[in-house]
Amino acid sequence: MKILCLILFLLIVSCSQDKTPSEPSSEEVKKTISEVEPKNEPRNNAQEPTAEEPFDAKFEKINGLVNYKRKSETVWEESQLETKLYFKDWIKTGEKSSTTVRIFADSYIELSEKSRIILLEKKYKKEVEQTIIGVKNGHIQGEVVGGNNKEVVLKLPNVWLKVRSSIKKGAKKIFQVSLSEDKVKVHTEKGEVQLVTKNKVVDLKEKQEFTQKIDVNTESEAIPDIYTSASPPDTEIKPADIKGIKPDKPVQTSTPKKVVDELKFFSITYPKEGQTFTQEKIKVRGTVLPKQKVLFRGQSVKKSKGRFSVDVSLTKGYNLLTFQVIEGSDVQYVSIGVERK
Repeated sequence: MKILCLILFLLIVSCSQDKTPSEPSSEEVKKTISEVEPKNEPRNNAQEPTAEEPFDAKFEKINGLVNYKRKSETVWEESQLETKLYFKDWIKTGEKSSTTVRIFADSYIELSEKSRIILLEKKYKKEVEQTIIGVKNGHIQGEVVGGNNKEVVLKLPNVWLKVRSSIKKGAKKIFQVSLSEDKVKVHTEKGEVQLVTKNKVVDLKEKQEFTQKIDVNTESEAIPDIYTSASPPDTEIKPADIKGIKPDKPVQTSTPKKVVDELKFFSITYPKEGQTFTQEKIKVRGTVLPKQKVLFRGQSVKKSKGRFSVDVSLTKGYNLLTFQVIEGSDVQYVSIGVERK
């Protein structure tokens, strides 16, 4: 009996040693891999974007010297049309230079000479896609086309400018922003925009202009705290800061005809506002004082005997032609809108 039990024990041990483990099934392999690999979950819009994420904007036009700088870098690089843009990128234009940056499929901002911006953020707020940009200095012109549920927010030292696309498809809102060390100016050429402060929202109507004195350092390359803050500036907007609002009791004034004849100033005599063209190139003409310097798209405009002319290339659709008029320390921007079919 003892011999029989011993033989049976040896057989069981032998079978257990010869048995090889079975290979895992394909489903088990997939499960193991999924547990090891990180999940590729979509980014929450509330999370802070990193500097490596594309900003979904691109250079459309570059005239002269235009540079960009990444958030983590200290050296400015020369921009090309194919240069990719990322969150927290700086963009600046040199002397007699300009650039157009496409921010949506059919909307853009244009930087005139000696201008600087920072691409801050893109986020969704109540089903509206916001593009948030900080303006450091210079002159910015923008166009937002309606029908796409978009909004551009330009952060300035004393106010936020919000430009919401119109519900009507194809309707355009055109605006201009000028920022220097001592003054902020916002002009609405077409449509309506909003000026936002901590405690107030002011509608800026078409052809109205907001101007306010400030005191900021436009030379520093550090990102101002007001641009990273979630709250707009605590600034008071007074009625006197906005031109174009009719006073309750307009003051009656008169000027002698002799004085009126002597008040010559820069003006565009051709084309007329709203004029339509079929050709790509037109010649813009006007009058100018001898002491006035005129720039168009960052380039100096030739003048002779109180008159100027410049060849302009038009893109299809609405074109806003903006001239920079410099007289001493005073800088003004004069615009005219034309259409090309």
